[in-house]
Order: sequence, then structure tokens, then C-alpha cells
Amino acid sequence: MKDMFTIIIPTRNRHQYLKRAVDYYSSFQDISIIICDSSANRFENADVLPKNFQYLHVPGNTFAQKIASTSECITTPYVLMSADDDFITLQGIEKSIQFLEANRDYSSAQGHYIAYYYVSGRIHYIPLYTAGIGLDIHNKDIKERVSRYFGSGVQMYYCVHRTEFFKEIFRTMDRQIFNMNLIEYYIGLATLINGKHQVLPEFYASRELLRNSSGKSAGINEISVDPKFAREYDAFLQHTSAHLAMKTHTSVEEAGEFLKQVIQTYINSASSKTFYGKRKRSNRIKKLAPSFIRKGISKMIFAMNAKKNIQANIDLANKYPGFPFNHEEGKKELERMNAIILKHHIVE
Repeated sequence: MKDMFTIIIPTRNRHQYLKRAVDYYSSFQDISIIICDSSANRFENADVLPKNFQYLHVPGNTFAQKIASTSECITTPYVLMSADDDFITLQGIEKSIQFLEANRDYSSAQGHYIAYYYVSGRIHYIPLYTAGIGLDIHNKDIKERVSRYFGSGVQMYYCVHRTEFFKEIFRTMDRQIFNMNLIEYYIGLATLINGKHQVLPEFYASRELLRNSSGKSAGINEISVDPKFAREYDAFLQHTSAHLAMKTHTSVEEAGEFLKQVIQTYINSASSKTFYGKRKRSNRIKKLAPSFIRKGISKMIFAMNAKKNIQANIDLANKYPGFPFNHEEGKKELERMNAIILKHHIVE
């Protein structure tokens, strides 16, 4: 698989996380790994990276700019991004590629995510994105696939993409869109416009729970009506509509009206109101309670539920294949992640 895929690690002003990511991915021998770093200062270990790593220092670049320029360096048929604080498994990547090789009408694939949290000297895990378990957006009609994106419970930021489509997504994205949610929406919608998507029964990735909490930026319900996002939202609609129109052989105006309807239908849905209602309440709490108090309460709750979560993880893994909680191979992968997390022990 060494010539089949490239991993891009985008980072900015988080060199402590980058060191940990390099430590983890250094075991992916002979796999092409590109770091695109928009930090003001160059990574101190840039000149001593493993030979399969390439370091690109692009200070001041936006996320879209640095991924677009980095993607032009890719020569492998598949590509994926990894956040600088994520751990994506080699087996999860390889299984996704095997699936895509066998299913040419799928543009992307991924597996199951879990999250880790550190309490009382131990690392604990819980499943993430469980609403997306077994998700298969297999509709032949492009508009039907687009209609299923919002509220699907799955993100496509870090899945395995066919390189030709990945390059196209970032080549056509407005480089001046800064809102990370709009960037995520564009990636997800463009990915489904290009082809089908599958969540496989495989352990794919782990990420830190406390850093993964939602509500840090405005959702589509706010972005679509708040004047301060008007320029970016209009650019998002324009570029997504143009991509949809090109693939469906319709006018940009028709594609734009369809996209607006899909977004509004989701905003008006019960699931959207429930999701954004919880986020609103969470944001209220964040305004009232300092960060250290919220983190302390969260850790106390996690500690109280630790044993219960362990059993719940085993029950989930027994019901749904692809979680690493009940078999030796998965446990070994968790042990390797644990060792690296504890070795670097990043505290913010």
C-alpha cells in the first residue's frame, strides 16, 4: 500500500501536537506524509523528520490555501488529511482503500471514530459519531446524496478520498472562506457530489474528547442568517452550486436554489432544532463558567462513569464490528496510542 496513499497533516501554531503526530505516524514506514504548517515559526524538528515526511512551511496561508497548494504535490491515487491531534489507523486507511478499489462509484470512505480522555492518571475511550454507524450514502442520484448530508451524523473532513476528487475540491474552493464549519460543509457536499460514501465497520481514528467538544463556531443555522457571515456564506453557496451544476448538467441558478432548499429543510427539522438547542445551552454554560471549572466538572463526571463506559464500549463493540474494545488487535492499537499520549502528555 506504500504507493497508494498520502497523508496530509495541516497544522498552525501547535508544534507540541505536531511532535506527537510525527511520533505516531513515524511507524507508517514508506508512506508519503506531508506536513503543511502555516505557523509563523518553522517547526524545530523539520530538518530531522523521517525520510518519508515532507515539510512545507507556508506562514500566513489560510487552511484552504495551504491544502490546495499541498494537494498539487500528491502523486498517489488516494489521500487523506489527519488533524495534528488525531490518530488515524493504518488498517483503517488500508481497508478504506480496498473498499474504494472495489467500488469505483464511491468517492470516499472511512471507518469508526473513538475519543479519548485522561482522568486520574488513566486514558479512557468512548465511541464518537455513533449516528453514522453503518452509514452508506449509496444513492445514484447526486441530488439525493446531497440531501442526505446535513443531519447524517458523519463528517468527511478526514476520510480517505480519491486524489483526483480531493484536488478538485480544494482547487475550486474559495480561498477566502475562513469559517471552518463552512469549509467542512463544502468538503462534505463536494465529496457527495463526486460520488457515494461509506462508513465501514473498521477502527479508523481516535481523537481527544475535550478538544472535540462542539459549539466553538457558528453552525449553519446561524451562518445562513447572520450578516457577519454573509460574504463567506454567499461564496460557499456560489462555489458549491457551481460544483453541483457542473456534475448534474444544470444551471448554477437551479443548483443554488436546490442547495438553499436542502439547507433550509435541515434547519427546520426536528433533529436540527435538538442539536442546535443543546449547543445553545452549552454555550450559555461556557459564558457563565470559566474554562477550568467546566473541565474540572467534565473530568469528575468522566471519572464517575469510567467503569460504566468500559462495559458500554464492550457492549457496543459486540453489537457493531469495527470498534477496538473487544479484540486483541484493537487493544494493541489502543496501547500504542496510549503510550504516545502519555509520553507527550500535552496539557492546555
